[in-house]
Amino acid sequence: MLKILLAIDAISLDTVALDFAAFLGRLTKSKLTGVFLENLEASERPILKRMHGQAYIDWEVDENTDGHRAKLDLIDKNISLFKEGCISREIGFSVHRDRGVPARELLTESRFADLVVIDADTSFNKRYEGHPSEFVRDILKGA
Repeated sequence: MLKILLAIDAISLDTVALDFAAFLGRLTKSKLTGVFLENLEASERPILKRMHGQAYIDWEVDENTDGHRAKLDLIDKNISLFKEGCISREIGFSVHRDRGVPARELLTESRFADLVVIDADTSFNKRYEGHPSEFVRDILKGA
């Protein structure tokens, strides 16, 4: 085995999944790639724009809000914790930060990996979806 992907919700680092993926990485002498998934669709807000004198509404992330800046700080903190965890366990690692639609981004990354580690409860919805979550079921179907 050469490459293990660890799928992580960028705003919520799962330390149990990190421990398991690191264990597998040490056992197989594989490189661990932390795929930090950001759901930009959930962060989008309608914004009034103008083009050629016409007003229209577009959906985009408002990067000037305090909430967005706090989210970016939390993501940077989680990436640092991931790096520190890999260094302390003495395993090779890399970080891949995906912004967009999480399932599509992870499926693209999974093409180049030998194994994907993901917590069965990983979800980007606010409501309970069952076990495993709909997001994980989509990944299992497509990978």
